[in-house]
Amino acid sequence: MTHRTLLLVTLSVAACAHGGPPKDLGDLDLDRVPIADAPSLAHVADAVQPGAAETVADLFTMAPTFRAAPDPTALLTETQAANEARENEGVPLAVATFNVALLDANIFGVIPYSESPYLEERRPVLPDLVLGEGYYVLLLQEVWRKKDARRFEEAAERHGYLVHKGPRGRYNDGVLTLVRAELLAEGSGLTGGGASYRERDGMEYFPGPHIKRGYLWTRFEHAEIGPITLFNTHMQAWPDNWAMRMAEGRQLGLQIREVAAAEGGDAVVIFGGDLNGGSYYRDDTWTMPDGSEHGGWFANTLSYGVVMHYGDLQDLYVLGQPAERAADDVTFGKTVPAESERMATEPFGDPAWCEKTHGQVFTASDCTVLYFEQYAGEEYPARMDHLMVHDPAGRVWVEESDIIFTEPVTFGDLHPMPPSDHLGVAVWLRVAPAK
Repeated sequence: MTHRTLLLVTLSVAACAHGGPPKDLGDLDLDRVPIADAPSLAHVADAVQPGAAETVADLFTMAPTFRAAPDPTALLTETQAANEARENEGVPLAVATFNVALLDANIFGVIPYSESPYLEERRPVLPDLVLGEGYYVLLLQEVWRKKDARRFEEAAERHGYLVHKGPRGRYNDGVLTLVRAELLAEGSGLTGGGASYRERDGMEYFPGPHIKRGYLWTRFEHAEIGPITLFNTHMQAWPDNWAMRMAEGRQLGLQIREVAAAEGGDAVVIFGGDLNGGSYYRDDTWTMPDGSEHGGWFANTLSYGVVMHYGDLQDLYVLGQPAERAADDVTFGKTVPAESERMATEPFGDPAWCEKTHGQVFTASDCTVLYFEQYAGEEYPARMDHLMVHDPAGRVWVEESDIIFTEPVTFGDLHPMPPSDHLGVAVWLRVAPAK
C-alpha cells in the first residue's frame, strides 16, 4: 500500500484537519496586492478564470478554476537575470537542503502509519554520507525520530557541525539544521526557535503519529559575513491540500519578514525545505495507472509564489542557473510522458525519459528508486525542494546551483540507489559582509 493510499484510508475514518484560510486574511497590505502586481504571482493572473481572483487574498479562497497552466517562465528568467548584477567577491557560503526520507511513524507508538523504504539499511549510513559532502549549511527534513536525530548529532561532532533542532518528544516537525562550527564568530553559537503551522492536516497529529508540520529558524554570527538567519521547513503534502499549504507559506513568509526586520535593512535570511509543490505543472489533472484522475495540480503551484510574496524572497536555485536553464521547471515539465498503465511498473513508462531528466531539475520523481516504490505513477515530477533568499540589500550572489545526491549508493546488500526518495538542492554563494 502506498503512502498516499494509506493516508486516504486514514482520512476516511478521521476528518480532523485544521484548514480554511488564515483568520486574519485580508488585514494586511500584502493580502490586498492585486495578483498582477505581485512579481512572484503575476503569471497566475493570466491563468485563472476571469473574476476568480483579483488580489493575493482571493487566491486563498477561490475555487481552483484555471483557464491555462500558470506559466512562470518570465518569473524564472527575470530571476536568473538579476543574479548578474549582484556579482561580488564576497565570502563563500555553500548551502544545501535535503529531505532524507527517514519517515518512521506509528499511531500510539505501535500501529504502523507510514514508513519510507529501506529505513534500517539507510539509517546508519545517511548521517556520515550527507555531512561528509562538506556543505557549510545543511537544512534537512524528515529526521523524525529521536534515534535518527541522535545519529545526525553524533555525525555532526565527527564532521565539525553545530546542530539546531526542535523537540522530538510529544510532537515534532522533523527538520534539522546544521552549520559548520568553523564559520561562527568566536564565542557565538546557534540561536533561534520554531513554530508549528496554524493551518494543518489534523490527521497527522491525532489519531496520527503526533506530527505537527512547521518551521525552524536558526541565527548565527558568521565570523566574516555577520549575522545570518536560516529557515527550514517541510510543508503539507498532496495537491488536494493546496489552500492549507498556501496558508503555511503566508505564515512562514511573514515570519521571515519579521525576523529580517529585527536584523535591519541589509539582513540576509536563507530559507530552504520541502514545499511539497513545484512552480509548474503541465496539466491540472493526472491520470493514475488505474485510470482514475487526480486534480488540483495548477492550484498546487500557488504556494511557491505565495511564500516568495509574503517573505520577499528570490529563488536561489534559479539565480544560480545559466540563462538557458533558468526555466527548466517549465521546459522539462512540458516533456513528461503521457500517463499510461505502464507507469505502475516502470517509471513514467519510458526509461529513456528518466535517462534524460534524472538530476536535471526535478527533486521528486519516479525516476528515483525510493520515490517510485512509494508513489509509482501517482504524481507529476517536480522541483519541490527549494532554497530561497531574503536579501533586499543585494548582498548575495549565486555562483552556482545544482541538484545533488543524485548518484546511487550501496546500502548493505541492497542494489545501489540514490540515498533518499528526494534529491537535494545546493547553492554556492558569495555574500558581502554586513556594513
